[in-house]
Amino acid sequence: MTKNWAKRIQKIDSILRSRSRPVAVFRYGPVKHLPKDTVGERHIGISKSEPTALPGVEQCEFEELPGSALVSDEHSFHVYLSLEDEDGNL
Repeated sequence: MTKNWAKRIQKIDSILRSRSRPVAVFRYGPVKHLPKDTVGERHIGISKSEPTALPGVEQCEFEELPGSALVSDEHSFHVYLSLEDEDGNL
């Protein structure tokens, strides 16, 4: 292989590596909320996680926690399912 070809392959490889993105994770499940009288900042965390038959999809249980959320560089999105109506009844 000539030097020109090697340079071209390296250039293409570096372009492709710069375009690659981490896989996003889709998580869904019910969320358990803190009591309404809880004061202060809140965030939602994962309390239980189980993989599904689909890659990149997890069935989770979420819970609302006091305090601010931790910063994460993970690419994911969450769907919170609530069994309560607007009045807080099941």
